[in-house]
Order: sequence, then structure tokens, then C-alpha cells
Amino acid sequence: VARTNPQVTEQVLNIVRQEKYVDGFTRENGWGGKGYGGFVGAMAMQGLMAYYYDEVVPNTWVELNQCRYNHMGMDVRFNKGGPGFRGGKHVGKCRNDQEDCEDCRVTPLSDIYNIHYTQCRKPWMCIGQGDSSLPLEKQQKPRTRTRAEKNLIPEDSVHLDHCMGLLQIWHDYRDDLEQQLEALVVRQQQNVGPDARATIQKGRQGAYKQEFFRGHCTALAEYTNLAQGDQSILKLIPLLYESH
Repeated sequence: VARTNPQVTEQVLNIVRQEKYVDGFTRENGWGGKGYGGFVGAMAMQGLMAYYYDEVVPNTWVELNQCRYNHMGMDVRFNKGGPGFRGGKHVGKCRNDQEDCEDCRVTPLSDIYNIHYTQCRKPWMCIGQGDSSLPLEKQQKPRTRTRAEKNLIPEDSVHLDHCMGLLQIWHDYRDDLEQQLEALVVRQQQNVGPDARATIQKGRQGAYKQEFFRGHCTALAEYTNLAQGDQSILKLIPLLYESH
């Protein structure tokens, strides 16, 4: 459990208000012109907080194991064929410049504290297919892929089976919520009507890779909303927390 420090919040806001973000992809770009730029999230928290703790308040932080915290399941070494591959002396080296690093692609699920769904795709995207399933030409030339094909799980940086395990965790949580919500609407039937339970059940009748998506996906990229988006049911969710 973390508690925010109001002083840190104000200092970070002052960086946004006063300091210049330099566009570009070199060591002279990004926040403060110090190289904190040129990557996804650089202008937002991923670049801003790195700049703050490295440059504004150095030596006040501890870097956690990225395979256990904010886990993405991706390759954290410069391996041939991987994203952003760098040859020469960098081959096989850790991307964070450490001498040794865990392979996040095979970290046991039981060792992970929290998951960042990005490389393995968002659970509600219903992507249960890796890009190795594409024709060889499209594997070698990503720019020729359709939008849907670009959304397939990128197997140059993650292991498909590991990603599916991560996605299953999210859908298991939704499944648990649905079961509790079903029990609640039975007790609240006078407020939501007799069909509420059936509405919830219809939300997990999808046949696409049920062993992972728990019935929440009807096909590739076809997601069914919780309780089919029925607001009269969804508004009851806070009651589940009051009862504990």
C-alpha cells in the first residue's frame, strides 16, 4: 500500500508547468533535454516520473523487479529478433543496464504482484492469437498488416502461452464479480427486475477460447460487456463492497 506525498505531487506539477519537453529521440531530448523522451509514455508518467526521480530527487528511490511489479511479460534483454534489437556488445544484455535480469516472459504467475496489460494486449480486446500465425511475408513486414493484424500478440517480445495466462487472471476476476453480482440481484430482484440474473449470465456465453476468456469473448476482438452494459445492474456493484 502506497501513500502519496503532497510535496512530491506539487514538485511534479511544477515540472509540467515550468520545464520544457524537447521533442526527439536522442539523449538531449525529452524532459529537461536529458533523454527522457522518444518512447511510449515519455511525455506522460513513464517519462516524467523517471526524470523526476533521476534528476530532481536522485538517490531517493529503489528500482523494483520489473518481472514482479508492473509485469508486462516481455523480453527485457536485447535478444536477436526482439523489439528494438541492438547488436554488438548489447546482444543478450539487460535493457536496464544491470548485469543480470530475470526473463519476464517465463516468470511464474504466482510470483507476480501486479500486471500491466500492454504487450499481451488488454483483456477486453479479446486477442487470443499471436502474430506468428500470420503469413511469413506479414511477419517480416509489419507495415503490411491490417489494423486487426497489428493488434495480435507480438511474439517477438512475449511468449503467447504466458500472455494467455495473464489474460485469464483478469477474466477470472470478472467471472468472480459476475457470480457475486448474480447473487446480489437475486436479493435485489424488486429493484432490478426478474431478468437481471439472465442478463449477467448472457455476458459469459461467448465461445471464443473459453478456457482463457471465461465466456466474455464471442470471437477474436469481440468482447461482451459486464451485464451487457445494463446500468440498472451495474449501479449495484458498490453494494458488494459495503457487504464486506
